Amino acid sequence: MYMNFVMYVHPSDLRLANTRRVYRALLVAGRSSRADLARRTGLSAVTTGKVVDQLIQAGLLEEVEPDQAPPPPAAVGEPQPGSGVRSVSPQAPATMGRPPRVVCLSRRGRFVAIELGARECTLTSLSLAGVSDQASFATVPSPKKAEQFLDAVRPLRAKICAEQPLAVLVSVPGVLDDRQNRVLFSPNLHWTEGAELLPALGSIWQAPVVAVQEVQSLALGHQAQGNSPESFLLIEFTDGVGGAVVTNGRLLESPFPLSGEIGHIRVPTVQRKCGCGGEGCLETLAGRPGLIESFREHARKPRATWTDFVAHTKANGVEPWLKETIDATGMIIAGAVNLLGLREIVAIGELPSMHPDVMRLMEESVRRHALCARFAQVNCRAAPKRRVLGLVAAATDRVLLPEPSLVMSRAAGA
Repeated sequence: MYMNFVMYVHPSDLRLANTRRVYRALLVAGRSSRADLARRTGLSAVTTGKVVDQLIQAGLLEEVEPDQAPPPPAAVGEPQPGSGVRSVSPQAPATMGRPPRVVCLSRRGRFVAIELGARECTLTSLSLAGVSDQASFATVPSPKKAEQFLDAVRPLRAKICAEQPLAVLVSVPGVLDDRQNRVLFSPNLHWTEGAELLPALGSIWQAPVVAVQEVQSLALGHQAQGNSPESFLLIEFTDGVGGAVVTNGRLLESPFPLSGEIGHIRVPTVQRKCGCGGEGCLETLAGRPGLIESFREHARKPRATWTDFVAHTKANGVEPWLKETIDATGMIIAGAVNLLGLREIVAIGELPSMHPDVMRLMEESVRRHALCARFAQVNCRAAPKRRVLGLVAAATDRVLLPEPSLVMSRAAGA
Protein backbone atom coordinates (compact mmCIF):
# COMPACT_ATOMS: atom_id res chain seq x y z
CA MET A 1 0.00 0.00 0.00
CA TYR A 2 1.22 3.49 -0.83
CA MET A 3 0.39 6.69 0.98
CA ASN A 4 0.60 10.24 -0.37
CA PHE A 5 1.38 13.12 1.92
CA VAL A 6 2.17 16.80 1.50
CA MET A 7 4.91 18.56 3.45
CA TYR A 8 5.26 22.33 3.65
CA VAL A 9 8.94 23.14 3.25
CA HIS A 10 8.96 26.55 4.99
CA PRO A 11 6.76 28.16 7.65
CA SER A 12 6.07 30.89 5.08
CA ASP A 13 4.41 28.24 2.90
CA LEU A 14 2.03 27.37 5.72
CA ARG A 15 1.23 31.05 6.32
CA LEU A 16 0.52 31.51 2.63
CA ALA A 17 -1.68 28.40 2.58
CA ASN A 18 -3.68 29.81 5.51
CA THR A 19 -3.97 33.16 3.73
CA ARG A 20 -5.29 31.48 0.61
CA ARG A 21 -7.77 29.50 2.69
CA VAL A 22 -9.21 32.67 4.27
CA TYR A 23 -9.35 34.47 0.94
CA ARG A 24 -11.10 31.56 -0.78
CA ALA A 25 -13.61 31.35 2.08
CA LEU A 26 -14.50 35.01 1.55
CA LEU A 27 -14.73 34.44 -2.19
CA VAL A 28 -17.53 31.97 -1.49
CA ALA A 29 -19.19 33.75 1.44
CA GLY A 30 -19.05 37.30 0.13
CA ARG A 31 -18.69 38.79 3.62
CA SER A 32 -17.97 37.42 7.05
CA SER A 33 -16.87 38.27 10.57
CA ARG A 34 -13.49 37.11 11.80
CA ALA A 35 -15.14 34.59 14.11
CA ASP A 36 -17.20 33.16 11.27
CA LEU A 37 -14.12 32.94 9.06
CA ALA A 38 -12.36 30.94 11.77
CA ARG A 39 -15.28 28.50 11.81
CA ARG A 40 -15.37 28.25 8.02
CA THR A 41 -11.65 27.62 7.60
CA GLY A 42 -10.94 25.57 10.72
CA LEU A 43 -8.13 27.97 11.66
CA SER A 44 -7.72 29.38 15.14
CA ALA A 45 -9.21 32.78 15.94
CA VAL A 46 -5.71 34.21 16.44
CA THR A 47 -4.42 32.90 13.10
CA THR A 48 -7.55 34.09 11.29
CA GLY A 49 -7.25 37.55 12.82
CA LYS A 50 -3.62 37.87 11.73
CA VAL A 51 -4.42 36.72 8.19
CA VAL A 52 -7.34 39.16 7.90
CA ASP A 53 -5.18 42.06 9.11
CA GLN A 54 -2.47 41.18 6.56
CA LEU A 55 -5.00 40.98 3.72
CA ILE A 56 -6.46 44.36 4.70
CA GLN A 57 -2.97 45.90 4.70
CA ALA A 58 -2.37 44.37 1.26
CA GLY A 59 -5.54 46.01 -0.06
CA LEU A 60 -7.27 42.70 -0.81
CA LEU A 61 -9.91 42.96 1.95
CA GLU A 62 -12.03 45.75 3.39
CA GLU A 63 -13.39 46.02 6.90
CA VAL A 64 -16.86 47.57 7.02
CA GLU A 65 -19.85 47.92 9.28
CA PRO A 66 -22.46 45.15 8.73
CA ASP A 67 -24.93 47.58 7.16
CA GLN A 68 -22.24 48.85 4.76
CA ALA A 69 -21.07 45.47 3.54
CA PRO A 70 -22.20 44.32 0.11
CA PRO A 71 -25.10 41.88 0.39
CA PRO A 72 -24.34 38.19 -0.02
CA PRO A 73 -25.01 36.92 -3.55
CA ALA A 74 -28.45 35.56 -4.32
CA ALA A 75 -27.56 32.87 -6.84
CA VAL A 76 -24.97 30.19 -7.41
CA GLY A 77 -25.27 29.77 -11.17
CA GLU A 78 -23.28 31.28 -14.03
CA PRO A 79 -23.84 35.03 -13.68
CA GLN A 80 -25.74 37.29 -15.96
CA PRO A 81 -24.10 40.69 -16.42
CA GLY A 82 -24.00 42.46 -13.09
CA SER A 83 -24.90 39.45 -10.94
CA GLY A 84 -22.79 37.73 -8.29
CA VAL A 85 -21.13 34.39 -8.75
CA ARG A 86 -20.77 33.09 -5.23
CA SER A 87 -23.03 30.86 -3.21
CA VAL A 88 -25.20 32.13 -0.39
CA SER A 89 -23.65 31.42 2.99
CA PRO A 90 -25.03 31.99 6.47
CA GLN A 91 -23.52 34.84 8.44
CA ALA A 92 -22.30 34.72 11.98
CA PRO A 93 -25.07 34.40 14.56
CA ALA A 94 -26.38 37.55 16.14
CA THR A 95 -24.66 38.63 19.35
CA MET A 96 -25.60 40.93 22.19
CA GLY A 97 -24.35 44.51 22.08
CA ARG A 98 -22.40 46.02 19.22
CA PRO A 99 -22.52 43.75 16.13
CA PRO A 100 -19.14 42.45 14.96
CA ARG A 101 -17.47 44.24 12.09
CA VAL A 102 -17.31 42.20 8.94
CA VAL A 103 -14.78 41.92 6.16
CA CYS A 104 -15.33 41.52 2.44
CA LEU A 105 -13.11 41.33 -0.61
CA SER A 106 -11.90 44.71 -1.78
CA ARG A 107 -14.20 46.48 -4.21
CA ARG A 108 -11.33 48.54 -5.64
CA GLY A 109 -9.30 45.87 -7.41
CA ARG A 110 -10.47 44.71 -10.83
CA PHE A 111 -9.99 41.85 -13.27
CA VAL A 112 -10.83 41.68 -16.96
CA ALA A 113 -12.63 38.41 -17.73
CA ILE A 114 -12.85 37.03 -21.28
CA GLU A 115 -14.69 33.87 -22.30
CA LEU A 116 -13.87 32.56 -25.78
CA GLY A 117 -16.82 30.72 -27.31
CA ALA A 118 -17.72 28.97 -30.54
CA ARG A 119 -20.48 31.45 -31.39
CA GLU A 120 -19.49 34.55 -29.43
CA CYS A 121 -16.93 35.81 -26.95
CA THR A 122 -17.86 37.79 -23.85
CA LEU A 123 -15.82 40.42 -22.01
CA THR A 124 -16.47 42.10 -18.68
CA SER A 125 -14.83 43.72 -15.68
CA LEU A 126 -14.90 41.79 -12.40
CA SER A 127 -14.34 42.78 -8.81
CA LEU A 128 -12.02 40.65 -6.69
CA ALA A 129 -15.17 38.89 -5.49
CA GLY A 130 -16.05 37.90 -9.05
CA VAL A 131 -18.97 40.30 -9.48
CA SER A 132 -19.42 41.63 -12.98
CA ASP A 133 -19.89 45.32 -13.72
CA GLN A 134 -22.98 45.40 -15.94
CA ALA A 135 -21.87 48.59 -17.70
CA SER A 136 -18.66 46.89 -18.81
CA PHE A 137 -20.27 43.78 -20.33
CA ALA A 138 -19.68 43.30 -24.07
CA THR A 139 -19.94 40.54 -26.64
CA VAL A 140 -17.95 39.99 -29.83
CA PRO A 141 -18.99 37.45 -32.49
CA SER A 142 -16.44 34.65 -32.82
CA PRO A 143 -14.22 35.56 -35.79
CA LYS A 144 -12.20 33.44 -38.17
CA LYS A 145 -8.84 35.00 -37.32
CA ALA A 146 -7.22 36.09 -34.07
CA GLU A 147 -6.36 39.52 -35.44
CA GLN A 148 -10.03 40.15 -36.21
CA PHE A 149 -10.85 39.45 -32.57
CA LEU A 150 -8.08 41.72 -31.31
CA ASP A 151 -9.23 44.49 -33.66
CA ALA A 152 -12.73 44.19 -32.18
CA VAL A 153 -11.45 44.17 -28.59
CA ARG A 154 -9.05 47.14 -28.68
CA PRO A 155 -11.80 49.80 -29.05
CA LEU A 156 -13.56 48.22 -26.04
CA ARG A 157 -10.58 48.63 -23.72
CA ALA A 158 -11.89 51.64 -21.79
CA LYS A 159 -15.45 50.29 -21.67
CA ILE A 160 -14.32 46.99 -20.18
CA CYS A 161 -11.74 48.38 -17.74
CA ALA A 162 -10.26 51.85 -18.15
CA GLU A 163 -7.66 51.37 -15.41
CA GLN A 164 -4.93 48.76 -15.44
CA PRO A 165 -6.48 45.55 -14.04
CA LEU A 166 -4.72 43.13 -11.73
CA ALA A 167 -4.95 40.43 -14.41
CA VAL A 168 -6.72 39.46 -17.61
CA LEU A 169 -8.59 36.19 -17.00
CA VAL A 170 -9.28 34.14 -20.13
CA SER A 171 -11.42 31.01 -20.40
CA VAL A 172 -9.95 29.02 -23.28
CA PRO A 173 -11.46 26.01 -25.09
CA GLY A 174 -9.31 23.28 -26.54
CA VAL A 175 -5.83 22.16 -25.49
CA LEU A 176 -4.08 24.87 -23.50
CA ASP A 177 -0.48 25.04 -22.30
CA ASP A 178 -1.14 27.50 -19.49
CA ARG A 179 2.53 27.69 -18.50
CA GLN A 180 3.39 29.08 -21.93
CA ASN A 181 0.07 30.91 -22.47
CA ARG A 182 -0.28 29.03 -25.73
CA VAL A 183 -3.29 27.27 -27.26
CA LEU A 184 -1.95 24.08 -28.82
CA PHE A 185 -5.16 22.91 -30.51
CA SER A 186 -8.79 23.99 -30.49
CA PRO A 187 -11.15 21.82 -32.56
CA ASN A 188 -13.98 24.36 -32.57
CA LEU A 189 -11.94 27.62 -32.47
CA HIS A 190 -8.88 27.12 -34.62
CA TRP A 191 -8.33 30.90 -34.72
CA THR A 192 -7.23 30.82 -31.07
CA GLU A 193 -4.34 28.44 -31.73
CA GLY A 194 -0.76 29.58 -31.32
CA ALA A 195 1.22 31.79 -28.98
CA GLU A 196 0.05 35.21 -30.18
CA LEU A 197 -3.52 35.66 -28.92
CA LEU A 198 -3.16 35.46 -25.13
CA PRO A 199 -0.10 37.74 -24.79
CA ALA A 200 -1.79 40.24 -27.13
CA LEU A 201 -4.83 40.36 -24.83
CA GLY A 202 -2.53 41.05 -21.90
CA SER A 203 -0.80 43.86 -23.77
CA ILE A 204 -4.12 45.61 -24.43
CA TRP A 205 -4.59 46.16 -20.68
CA GLN A 206 -0.88 45.95 -19.72
CA ALA A 207 -1.61 43.18 -17.23
CA PRO A 208 -0.62 39.54 -16.70
CA VAL A 209 -2.79 36.93 -18.40
CA VAL A 210 -4.30 34.06 -16.42
CA ALA A 211 -5.51 31.56 -19.02
CA VAL A 212 -7.57 28.59 -17.84
CA GLN A 213 -8.88 25.76 -20.00
CA GLU A 214 -12.64 26.34 -20.06
CA VAL A 215 -13.75 23.06 -18.49
CA GLN A 216 -11.02 23.28 -15.88
CA SER A 217 -12.35 26.73 -14.95
CA LEU A 218 -15.74 25.10 -14.31
CA ALA A 219 -14.07 22.47 -12.14
CA LEU A 220 -12.23 25.17 -10.17
CA GLY A 221 -15.50 27.06 -9.75
CA HIS A 222 -17.34 23.93 -8.61
CA GLN A 223 -14.56 23.26 -6.14
CA ALA A 224 -14.39 26.86 -4.89
CA GLN A 225 -18.07 27.02 -3.97
CA GLY A 226 -17.23 24.82 -1.01
CA ASN A 227 -19.47 21.75 -1.27
CA SER A 228 -17.63 19.60 -3.79
CA PRO A 229 -16.05 16.21 -3.13
CA GLU A 230 -12.26 16.01 -2.93
CA SER A 231 -12.11 14.07 -6.19
CA PHE A 232 -14.48 14.21 -9.14
CA LEU A 233 -14.81 14.10 -12.92
CA LEU A 234 -16.59 17.15 -14.35
CA ILE A 235 -18.11 17.03 -17.83
CA GLU A 236 -19.50 20.02 -19.71
CA PHE A 237 -22.04 19.60 -22.52
CA THR A 238 -22.21 22.64 -24.82
CA ASP A 239 -21.21 22.91 -28.49
CA GLY A 240 -18.60 20.33 -27.59
CA VAL A 241 -18.14 17.88 -24.74
CA GLY A 242 -15.19 18.45 -22.43
CA GLY A 243 -13.95 17.06 -19.15
CA ALA A 244 -11.77 18.02 -16.20
CA VAL A 245 -10.43 15.82 -13.42
CA VAL A 246 -9.91 16.88 -9.80
CA THR A 247 -8.10 14.42 -7.53
CA ASN A 248 -7.44 15.05 -3.84
CA GLY A 249 -8.52 18.65 -4.24
CA ARG A 250 -6.21 19.46 -7.17
CA LEU A 251 -6.64 19.58 -10.93
CA LEU A 252 -5.06 16.60 -12.62
CA GLU A 253 -1.71 17.53 -14.15
CA SER A 254 0.18 15.56 -16.75
CA PRO A 255 3.60 15.96 -18.45
CA PHE A 256 1.78 16.92 -21.66
CA PRO A 257 -0.88 19.65 -21.38
CA LEU A 258 -3.77 17.41 -22.38
CA SER A 259 -6.34 15.87 -20.06
CA GLY A 260 -10.08 15.46 -19.77
CA GLU A 261 -10.76 15.41 -23.54
CA ILE A 262 -13.59 12.94 -23.11
CA GLY A 263 -15.53 14.49 -25.99
CA HIS A 264 -12.94 13.19 -28.46
CA ILE A 265 -13.27 9.53 -27.56
CA ARG A 266 -14.86 7.71 -30.46
CA VAL A 267 -18.32 6.14 -30.40
CA PRO A 268 -17.88 3.16 -32.78
CA THR A 269 -21.37 3.37 -34.31
CA VAL A 270 -21.04 7.05 -35.27
CA GLN A 271 -19.49 8.26 -38.53
CA ARG A 272 -19.94 12.02 -38.15
CA LYS A 273 -16.93 14.22 -38.87
CA CYS A 274 -15.56 16.12 -35.89
CA GLY A 275 -13.89 19.52 -35.82
CA CYS A 276 -10.75 17.84 -34.45
CA GLY A 277 -10.33 16.01 -37.76
CA GLY A 278 -11.50 12.69 -36.38
CA GLU A 279 -14.69 10.75 -36.95
CA GLY A 280 -17.39 9.63 -34.54
CA CYS A 281 -16.20 11.63 -31.51
CA LEU A 282 -18.63 11.72 -28.60
CA GLU A 283 -19.21 15.44 -29.02
CA THR A 284 -20.56 14.88 -32.55
CA LEU A 285 -23.33 12.93 -30.82
CA ALA A 286 -23.82 14.60 -27.41
CA GLY A 287 -22.73 18.16 -28.19
CA ARG A 288 -25.31 20.77 -29.17
CA PRO A 289 -24.81 20.52 -32.99
CA GLY A 290 -24.90 16.71 -32.81
CA LEU A 291 -28.09 16.68 -30.75
CA ILE A 292 -29.79 19.04 -33.19
CA GLU A 293 -28.69 16.88 -36.13
CA SER A 294 -30.05 13.73 -34.47
CA PHE A 295 -33.34 15.43 -33.61
CA ARG A 296 -33.79 16.62 -37.18
CA GLU A 297 -33.18 13.10 -38.49
CA HIS A 298 -35.57 11.35 -36.11
CA ALA A 299 -38.27 14.03 -36.11
CA ARG A 300 -37.94 14.45 -39.89
CA LYS A 301 -37.75 18.19 -39.44
CA PRO A 302 -34.65 19.33 -41.37
CA ARG A 303 -35.07 22.95 -40.25
CA ALA A 304 -35.72 22.27 -36.57
CA THR A 305 -33.83 24.53 -34.16
CA TRP A 306 -32.32 23.96 -30.74
CA THR A 307 -35.38 25.65 -29.21
CA ASP A 308 -37.64 23.21 -31.06
CA PHE A 309 -35.62 20.27 -29.74
CA VAL A 310 -35.67 21.47 -26.12
CA ALA A 311 -39.41 22.17 -26.22
CA HIS A 312 -40.10 18.77 -27.80
CA THR A 313 -38.05 16.94 -25.15
CA LYS A 314 -39.68 18.79 -22.28
CA ALA A 315 -43.09 17.89 -23.65
CA ASN A 316 -42.39 14.29 -24.70
CA GLY A 317 -39.58 13.15 -22.45
CA VAL A 318 -36.44 11.26 -23.44
CA GLU A 319 -37.14 9.46 -26.71
CA PRO A 320 -35.35 6.20 -27.66
CA TRP A 321 -32.73 7.87 -29.89
CA LEU A 322 -31.79 10.32 -27.13
CA LYS A 323 -31.66 7.48 -24.61
CA GLU A 324 -29.16 5.72 -26.90
CA THR A 325 -27.06 8.91 -26.98
CA ILE A 326 -27.14 9.13 -23.18
CA ASP A 327 -26.18 5.46 -22.89
CA ALA A 328 -23.22 5.94 -25.24
CA THR A 329 -22.17 8.91 -23.13
CA GLY A 330 -22.48 6.83 -19.96
CA MET A 331 -20.31 4.08 -21.43
CA ILE A 332 -17.51 6.52 -22.19
CA ILE A 333 -17.80 8.11 -18.74
CA ALA A 334 -17.61 4.62 -17.23
CA GLY A 335 -14.37 4.05 -19.12
CA ALA A 336 -12.95 7.19 -17.52
CA VAL A 337 -14.23 6.03 -14.12
CA ASN A 338 -12.51 2.66 -14.56
CA LEU A 339 -9.25 4.34 -15.58
CA LEU A 340 -9.16 7.12 -12.98
CA GLY A 341 -10.84 5.44 -10.04
CA LEU A 342 -13.33 8.28 -9.50
CA ARG A 343 -16.84 7.76 -8.17
CA GLU A 344 -18.24 11.30 -8.36
CA ILE A 345 -19.41 12.63 -11.73
CA VAL A 346 -20.50 16.26 -12.13
CA ALA A 347 -22.39 17.15 -15.32
CA ILE A 348 -22.84 20.74 -16.46
CA GLY A 349 -24.46 22.31 -19.49
CA GLU A 350 -27.31 21.87 -21.90
CA LEU A 351 -27.87 18.11 -22.04
CA PRO A 352 -28.00 17.51 -18.24
CA SER A 353 -30.50 20.35 -17.73
CA MET A 354 -32.78 19.41 -20.61
CA HIS A 355 -35.06 16.94 -18.79
CA PRO A 356 -35.08 15.36 -15.30
CA ASP A 357 -34.67 11.87 -16.77
CA VAL A 358 -31.36 12.71 -18.47
CA MET A 359 -29.20 12.50 -15.35
CA ARG A 360 -31.07 9.46 -14.06
CA LEU A 361 -30.42 7.59 -17.31
CA MET A 362 -26.81 8.75 -17.45
CA GLU A 363 -26.17 7.55 -13.90
CA GLU A 364 -27.81 4.21 -14.66
CA SER A 365 -25.58 3.80 -17.72
CA VAL A 366 -22.41 4.68 -15.82
CA ARG A 367 -23.29 2.25 -13.03
CA ARG A 368 -24.08 -0.47 -15.55
CA HIS A 369 -20.68 -0.17 -17.26
CA ALA A 370 -18.29 0.95 -14.49
CA LEU A 371 -16.34 -1.74 -12.63
CA CYS A 372 -16.35 0.07 -9.28
CA ALA A 373 -20.16 0.20 -9.35
CA ARG A 374 -20.07 -3.56 -8.65
CA PHE A 375 -18.85 -2.90 -5.12
CA ALA A 376 -19.14 0.87 -4.43
CA GLN A 377 -21.48 3.78 -5.01
CA VAL A 378 -21.07 5.88 -8.17
CA ASN A 379 -22.89 9.22 -8.27
CA CYS A 380 -23.78 11.43 -11.24
CA ARG A 381 -25.07 14.89 -10.40
CA ALA A 382 -25.95 17.98 -12.41
CA ALA A 383 -24.52 21.31 -11.26
CA PRO A 384 -24.77 24.96 -12.32
CA LYS A 385 -21.97 26.70 -14.17
CA ARG A 386 -19.51 28.60 -12.03
CA ARG A 387 -16.93 29.47 -14.68
CA VAL A 388 -16.31 33.03 -13.50
CA LEU A 389 -15.80 31.84 -9.94
CA GLY A 390 -13.26 29.37 -11.29
CA LEU A 391 -11.40 32.11 -13.16
CA VAL A 392 -11.21 34.26 -10.03
CA ALA A 393 -10.06 31.27 -7.99
CA ALA A 394 -7.28 30.66 -10.55
CA ALA A 395 -6.26 34.33 -10.36
CA THR A 396 -6.09 34.03 -6.58
CA ASP A 397 -3.73 31.06 -6.84
CA ARG A 398 -1.54 32.41 -9.64
CA VAL A 399 -1.45 36.20 -9.21
CA LEU A 400 -2.84 37.48 -5.91
CA LEU A 401 -1.63 34.75 -3.56
CA PRO A 402 0.58 32.38 -5.55
CA GLU A 403 0.29 28.77 -4.47
CA PRO A 404 2.80 27.59 -1.85
CA SER A 405 5.71 25.46 -3.04
CA LEU A 406 4.96 21.91 -2.03
CA VAL A 407 7.08 18.80 -1.82
CA MET A 408 5.04 15.76 -2.79
CA SER A 409 6.44 12.57 -1.33
CA ARG A 410 5.33 8.97 -1.61
CA ALA A 411 6.23 6.49 1.07
CA ALA A 412 5.77 2.75 0.89
CA GLY A 413 3.81 1.05 3.62
CA ALA A 414 2.65 -2.40 4.45
